[in-house]
Formats: sequence, C-alpha cells, structure tokens
Amino acid sequence: MLGAFPQEIYDDIIRHLKNDRTALRATSLTCNTLLPVSQKRLFSRIALYPTLTAGCPTASHFRWILINSPHIGSYVKELELHLCPDKTTWTGWSPSLDFCLRHLPHLRMLALKVDQIPPCSSGFIMRPPEDPKGVEKIMQALTHAVQLPSLVFLDTYCLDFSSLLSRCRNTTIRELTLSRPIMTIVPVASDGNESTNSGKDDIVYLDALRLETVESDNTEARLIRNSLSRQGISLERLTRFSRIAWSYNGGVFMKELWDILEGCSETLETLEIQIVLATNGKHPSRV
Repeated sequence: MLGAFPQEIYDDIIRHLKNDRTALRATSLTCNTLLPVSQKRLFSRIALYPTLTAGCPTASHFRWILINSPHIGSYVKELELHLCPDKTTWTGWSPSLDFCLRHLPHLRMLALKVDQIPPCSSGFIMRPPEDPKGVEKIMQALTHAVQLPSLVFLDTYCLDFSSLLSRCRNTTIRELTLSRPIMTIVPVASDGNESTNSGKDDIVYLDALRLETVESDNTEARLIRNSLSRQGISLERLTRFSRIAWSYNGGVFMKELWDILEGCSETLETLEIQIVLATNGKHPSRV
C-alpha cells in the first residue's frame, strides 16, 4: 500500500517530523519505502563524543553503524565533534574517529570542540595527551575532512586552528567560526614581515567569519587575520562578519575591529557586534 504513493508523499511525511529523532527511528522501521528518506533526515546532522562519555553517541558506535550500513556516511552533512584531551576518555578514540571521518564524502559542516576546563588552557594539537600517535592519526583524519570538496563551513572551539589549517593543501571552506581561538604564533622574519600563503595551491576567500573571545584570550584580530593569510585564507571578500566579545576595552576593541574591516570594506554586507558584559559581577548583559 505504502509503496503505491509518489515519493513526494514520503518526503512530506518525513518533513513534518522535522528533527524528532525518536519519531524518525520509528518511521524508518515502518516500511522499506520510508527507510531511506528517514535515514537521510536522521543522519543529516550528528554529534560524536569521546568513547567513555556516558549517554552520548560515540565514534565507536557510529563506526559500527558505518561498517554495517556504509551508505549512511553519504547522508551526513553536518558533524559536531567533541575532542577531550583527558587520557581517561582517550582509549579507543583514535581508530574509530579516523574511520568515521574518512567515510563522510558529502560533509558540508564540521564543528570541532575541545571540551576542557578551563578552555583557555587547551592545547590539544600542540600538547597532545598520553597517546601522541593517536593524536597524529586523528589529525590526519581531520585534515582529510577539512580538505573535502564539499566542506564549506568550519567551526572551532578552543582548537589550534592554525596548526590544523597548515596541514591542508586545499580547502573549500567559505564560512569560518573561531570561538576562543588558539593559534601557533609564527616568528616574525628578519625583515620584520610575516610570511603569507606558504605552499597553498589557491587562495580561499571567506564569505563569512565569526570571532568570539573572552577577556583572558590573548588573541588579536590582526594575528588571526595574518595566521589565516599564511594558510592561504583571505578575508578581503567577506560579506558577513560577526564579532562577539565577553569583555570590552574601547580602544583595543575598535582597533581590532578595524584590523578586520579595513580589508573587506567594499564587499561587507552584514556586520554583527555583540559585547557581553558582567552585571554586578554575576549576570551577563548584551550590548
């Protein structure tokens, strides 16, 4: 009976379920006709956590899914990946994650989060945990993912983005989010200049950049711009720029803002500024 309906009917059924994962799972078991479209919606966006994170989907579990149903990997468009440099959650993480990242051919969005307290001390890539070989394996897999032709959006939190991007020969990202960014500082050359675009095949022009920092972050917008430039990523054609600051120093903030805006004044269409200040030392307020 169900098989007699046009495919558009099944698409509408799944569309009404939106992101109700329980309903999608139940619908996928109803009949073979509803299975593919249910799986496409169910696996279009996933989040993976370290192996020993209780109650959360892990790379080990998703690897098992991909081994038994390889086609699922082609449905994944958005991946949120939580990295934790705690050796107690590290066991078994490397091979599973490496496998998963190499079986997502149509990935469009990759969000990398280093879950650690305090986040500003995170040096996951530069100062890896007890398993350096495992970290290198993960870095190779992340490099593969960032270089996918389908990837257009990269989101990092407390990650050394410069070390990651420096490994990528080609990338097609157009939207970049840097939250609590960490970067490797390259020494200034003897002539006082910093090298740019070292070894990259083509310059990538970002469409959108979102930058979020707090007071303790020792990160200047100028350094971020230069670091991206060294990786062959230019801000000269930005159409959208978002700046979120969890502290405010008028002179410094405006100078950093200008460091970004001066290079894209002719193309910028949207500028978003949020300044989050503490009220009475407790509750933040947005300006």
